Amino acid sequence: MKKNFRLYTDNRKEYNSSIFDLINGDKETKQTKGLAYILSQYTDFLFLLLEYKPIKEILKEKLGFDFDKKSLTAIEVSAERITIDKKRADIVIKLDALKKPLIAIIIEAKSIKVNVNQQSLSKQILEYLGDKTFPDLIHYPKVGIALTKYNQSIPEIANVSWENLIQLLFGFCKTKKSEEIVYQYLKFITEIDKAMKYYEKEVLSIPAAKSLDLVERFNIYVCPDTKDYNYKKPIFVGFRKGGGGVMEKLYKIEDIIILNPTVESEIETLRYSVYSDEVKARILNYIKETNYKVKIDYDEKFYILSESETIVLHNKPKPKRNNAKFTYYTLSEVLTKEIIVPESQQ
Repeated sequence: MKKNFRLYTDNRKEYNSSIFDLINGDKETKQTKGLAYILSQYTDFLFLLLEYKPIKEILKEKLGFDFDKKSLTAIEVSAERITIDKKRADIVIKLDALKKPLIAIIIEAKSIKVNVNQQSLSKQILEYLGDKTFPDLIHYPKVGIALTKYNQSIPEIANVSWENLIQLLFGFCKTKKSEEIVYQYLKFITEIDKAMKYYEKEVLSIPAAKSLDLVERFNIYVCPDTKDYNYKKPIFVGFRKGGGGVMEKLYKIEDIIILNPTVESEIETLRYSVYSDEVKARILNYIKETNYKVKIDYDEKFYILSESETIVLHNKPKPKRNNAKFTYYTLSEVLTKEIIVPESQQ
């Protein structure tokens, strides 16, 4: 017999609700409290997360060795732990091995819908890693994880995006039944809670007369990580040429990396990151070519464009009137028409 639970507090009744709809708080706290619960109930998924390369490497760096999960004698997962100065850490994980403190992992998670200030996030996590923040962790080495919409480039922190986490969940849930809590959490963050839908638009169209040469040479597009460039997450991006706004190609976005190219510590973090040597070389060559002579006080958003997954637009679509603002289109509009009508500009 199939059983359903529906929650009508948001005036929707088209879907089956889950336990995660009952968690108090805004969308961000629902996401992180739910994740903490999953990590506490599914140790296999916790181990899978700890094996994820950026996290595994920072754990090994802190411990000096690859820890053996078979030696673990206690695991404690806490959500919204209160610090000594009354702040809330999203997720704190304590691991004991052979009945002795092994390591504490502190995850600061930001909503998938929100861009973050990298410097503020770095400061926040480093404060959590201090000796006086959690008195009961004084005997534990501590590492920090930033879980954000886009991969950050914060030195000495494991940087993980929500897409990375969702892909781990997809793989883990392939062997699970739909009734299991972990499957419900995956469904909650990818379907029911629309704020967690990773792709928000199909095609992002950007006027790029000045930067188009760099895009074509490096397959990288760069813009400030500020509110003026707060693009929604698209599947494809296209660049409009000057003199009419024609788009000739769509690029699949492979990744989005946030860093300040004028801060050497962030460049070093990139050099030793888990990204492929090819991607790192493209970013570093782009930075060298653009020659940042003056230090900037904001982060840049590096769109890593696929070199293989592209679509040549033989119909050469263009808007009725070109403009200096980014615009969103449906994929079918861009693929089939010459004069294209925006889906939206927001």
